[in-house]
Amino acid sequence: MTSNKSADSAWEATTWKGHRLAQHRAFLRLSFADKLKSIEELGEFAADVLRRKRARGEPYIDPETGELVRGRRAQAVGEDPPPFPASGKDEPPARP
Repeated sequence: MTSNKSADSAWEATTWKGHRLAQHRAFLRLSFADKLKSIEELGEFAADVLRRKRARGEPYIDPETGELVRGRRAQAVGEDPPPFPASGKDEPPARP
């Protein structure tokens, strides 16, 4: 059986805030070299996603200006992207 404390901490990780705290704790346990490697991999992943979005003509946020670049499909049919929640909020995006 698990203790109440470990059961409570497991449930805490099921909230947005709890999951985020668990990710921070896991990152803090990494060595400096592993942290650098993780950050480099995240940067490569982000660059790859941006490349694929540009190639497909999908909308994306320009990393240089921070502005939305509308994709070819959105321009063709006049679609606007869904609103994004204000920064700083620890809430999931609203579901349509």
